[in-house]
Amino acid sequence: MTEPQFKVTPEAVRRYAEMFDIPLTDAEVAELAPQLAGGLAGIAALWQVDVSAVEPSVILPINRM
Repeated sequence: MTEPQFKVTPEAVRRYAEMFDIPLTDAEVAELAPQLAGGLAGIAALWQVDVSAVEPSVILPINRM
């Protein structure tokens, strides 16, 4: 199984930073783009884990109002 490659552009980092009102320098944007791509790849890898034979250890109630 290969890990998916995520490309996070500097423009995307700027858009998200602006959306959440986070001021970033150009150097911070350049540093964050590959870090975010790595984080997304890690999350995608977790979704690939087969847990069908694992018993749930905790059952949380769903409170629907």
